[in-house]
Amino acid sequence: MSALTLKKLISCSSLSFLVILFFVRCQSGPKVNVILFDGQTMNAWEAWTPETGRIAPDSVYQVSDKMIRMVGTDNGGYLISKESFENFELTLSYRWNPDAVENRTHPLNSGVMYRVPDKAPDSWFPKGIQFQIKEGSTGDFILLKEATMKIAGKVYGPGQSVLVPSNKLYGGALGEWNQLRVVAIGGHIKQFLNGKLICEGTDCSVLSGHILLCYERSPIDFKDIILSKLN
Repeated sequence: MSALTLKKLISCSSLSFLVILFFVRCQSGPKVNVILFDGQTMNAWEAWTPETGRIAPDSVYQVSDKMIRMVGTDNGGYLISKESFENFELTLSYRWNPDAVENRTHPLNSGVMYRVPDKAPDSWFPKGIQFQIKEGSTGDFILLKEATMKIAGKVYGPGQSVLVPSNKLYGGALGEWNQLRVVAIGGHIKQFLNGKLICEGTDCSVLSGHILLCYERSPIDFKDIILSKLN
């Protein structure tokens, strides 16, 4: 084979690869970012507490310094996104509120829930998946209200609240910001903490739903909340 013929073959192969790559990218489409928090308002959310039911977010929680600050003496509750999502990548930053944790007698505890179905009734912990945020360790899957998932070849759930331990990582000192990330595509779920994969599962039984920021009586701040819809 001559050098000229070989060069033509390489050029044709390269062109074919670029055409295929362009086709795949066109098929998958770009990410569509949803800014769930603009640093000023909680317009993308509703609030729920056991005492009030659904209520305007700013009557329960506050926004200051581009943070959502969840603190109070009630029985807890959550913010729930108005929009429901199926395949997505969610990133946000959280920290334990450094101004309101004195005289506590229990470990700080919170979480971010996702894929809470549209028809799931409001309750302390509705059906869905929770990325547990807990003082000293963070990242466990918690499968709630009969949700199921396969992890390392084993099916977990159904049950009212099934905890699946993760590769636990330190969840940050008071006032220290940490980044949480969830990637959910079909039944495949990955949870990351500060850039490290700490939990992964497949065959998830809940495939779409709302995002919840949980207030479990432990003062916590959230910021930089961005969700990318994935095709």
